[in-house]
Amino acid sequence: MAAILFEIWETDDSMECSLVSAQADVMREPDARFVKAFHASTYNEMGQTYNDHYGWGEYHPIEGVTDIPFSEDERAAQTAYLSNRQLQPAHAAQLK
Repeated sequence: MAAILFEIWETDDSMECSLVSAQADVMREPDARFVKAFHASTYNEMGQTYNDHYGWGEYHPIEGVTDIPFSEDERAAQTAYLSNRQLQPAHAAQLK
């Protein structure tokens, strides 16, 4: 079971918790503020960590969806992306 990096970002009227990826970085709102980074081995673990951060209580997975652990291939792909991650300048400054 591989742990994958997730990040929480907020704007004045929204919040996101996503797996760190090129797609998530490109789609992020320009005015988003970095809140927290954490690792999780499954989407359900990610959901519970996200809920814990905001004090929302127990995470309830989507009914009928199997919680499959992340693979070493997924972790390796994320690690490769992170080695050359390109962020919008305002976002990059927040992660330094």
